[in-house]
Amino acid sequence: MDTPTGILLFLISLIASFFIGLIPSGFLIGKIRGVDITKKGSGNIGATNVARTGKNKLEKIFLFGLVLILDACKAFLAVHFLSMFFESAILKNLLGVAVLLGNTNPFSCELFSGIRRGKGVATSIGVILALAHPFFLFGGIAAFLAMLYMERYVSVASVSAVVFVFALTLIVFHDALLFTAIASVVVYLRHGENFSRIKRNEEPKVRFFWEKEKN
Repeated sequence: MDTPTGILLFLISLIASFFIGLIPSGFLIGKIRGVDITKKGSGNIGATNVARTGKNKLEKIFLFGLVLILDACKAFLAVHFLSMFFESAILKNLLGVAVLLGNTNPFSCELFSGIRRGKGVATSIGVILALAHPFFLFGGIAAFLAMLYMERYVSVASVSAVVFVFALTLIVFHDALLFTAIASVVVYLRHGENFSRIKRNEEPKVRFFWEKEKN
């Protein structure tokens, strides 16, 4: 990495990670289905908003899972394969950060510029799986489900899950600490609108399949 060739390789990998993160999975799934997701619900291309376009409960679950898996897979594959060129944990973490920033696109990159980007949760899942033991991911999933059951807000559960994983990496001082710290901040900021709607009592709550719909 100290050589010019090593530095150039890392910069190319960093740029590649960012552009892989830019791939709008939810938007493309919508186009395949003949739906412009940017004009539905919140206009966001994340799994939650894409799921809202489903015609029934089963289709909504399928769409949510499909977009989440695609976003997680692109992040996992990018970090897993590109990080093979580097031994430094910090450099591997930075590749993960690049994918995350590509997914959330805070720099208003012209590519797909008219799309409201995702919140970074699914991408974080993929990066964490590439950088750390599945134990950390399972911990995040457990935290997500627990908070979703208690609060009924996907946004609150999502942020809680990422922060919980950060806390785990902080406790054991894992190599993925840098990424989880940055991901916690990014995911929290990306959910700012959701928290504002919660304060106004406008954010939709999750209703579990075993619960009867209120009249």
